[in-house]
Amino acid sequence: MSKPIVKTAAIAAIALAGVVGSAWFAMGDRQATPVDVASAQDAPLKPSYLVSVRAPTPEEQAQRDALARAKPSPSVIDLRPSAPLEVAEVSPAAAGPLATVLSDVNVRSGPSKDSAALSVASAGSKLAVTGQEGSWTQVTLPEGGSGWIATRFLQQ
Repeated sequence: MSKPIVKTAAIAAIALAGVVGSAWFAMGDRQATPVDVASAQDAPLKPSYLVSVRAPTPEEQAQRDALARAKPSPSVIDLRPSAPLEVAEVSPAAAGPLATVLSDVNVRSGPSKDSAALSVASAGSKLAVTGQEGSWTQVTLPEGGSGWIATRFLQQ
């Protein structure tokens, strides 16, 4: 016989022995075991899942009663301020002509594309013009302060 056939036959023999052994073990002892009926009826059954429960002490009962009478906490928290709020007055925009931003554009710290971007002005917003230098326009920002926008992005 060749080696692969011998190997396959050996594996099949081991598997068959395992199946037969498992079946023989599962059958166990099939002989009836005599039971003494008198002693079986006298012994009380105590399943393992039963737990004995004692009556609560007066302190425990008082605590249970207090919890049952307690009001549940509100499920909605009131976030309204308890004291009146003071609102600061908003100063009017800086004097000067208004320019409309044509498209979202960077607001820069100086009149150059190399200057740092401070924020982005949204298309359609109106900004007060406070100065001009070359192809750049200085504007007052709504959140305060000022910055520079390339004039081609503004309509005056």
